[in-house]
Amino acid sequence: QFDLNSHVLVTNICGQVHFRYVHLDLRWPRENENGIREVLYVAVVGDTEANAQARESRTDVQWARDSGYCIRFTEVNETTIDVTYDRWSQSESENQAQELFVDWAQVVCRWSQRATSFKLIQSG
Repeated sequence: QFDLNSHVLVTNICGQVHFRYVHLDLRWPRENENGIREVLYVAVVGDTEANAQARESRTDVQWARDSGYCIRFTEVNETTIDVTYDRWSQSESENQAQELFVDWAQVVCRWSQRATSFKLIQSG
């Protein structure tokens, strides 16, 4: 079920061979099993039969098929959060794996900037 915390995106990384992937993104605010507040950002790359058929006819496009990441922001106390990043991927080439890693590292940076409250930064 889709809501304001979930959506499907298609990402295209331009190059001599375009690198593309379809992914489901989910933002999941919750309390963990210890009652501690946390927010998870999860992206799962999927593949469809239609994509597989289209992929065969395009030599200038590579599709990621089985990948994902999870970024977890856990409240430690009023001024501190713990950030955990996990990822997995199945790539067709070393170049594809490196492009995916760089793209997802940029995602981590963007989410970290959004999740970090200005209240955590105080003047000396």
